[in-house]
Amino acid sequence: MLAEAGATPFIGAVLTAVRGGTDALLPFLTSRPDPVFTSAWRLLAGWLGEVVPEVPEERRVEAADLVVRLLVSHMLLPSFPTADVPGTVSRAACAVLGVARDP
Repeated sequence: MLAEAGATPFIGAVLTAVRGGTDALLPFLTSRPDPVFTSAWRLLAGWLGEVVPEVPEERRVEAADLVVRLLVSHMLLPSFPTADVPGTVSRAACAVLGVARDP
């Protein structure tokens, strides 16, 4: 998701505008977020069902929601350049799922 945000011109324009102090393009992402968020959430929840089927569905749904929200947050307000965003998000998701993260 982070890589796609950097490679997609529209998302890049929205993020650049937000970081530059204007929210003129932000309504395109926030006024009707359902298609974006729901698609990402469903895709991730489905994948988690395949990867960790032993985890209750409720936990997988919570983890998918958390990951999507964290990634959008990081896209809008990036961390320090040295931050390991994928690792941080992965650790948070694993904590919600109650599973160990591979090294």
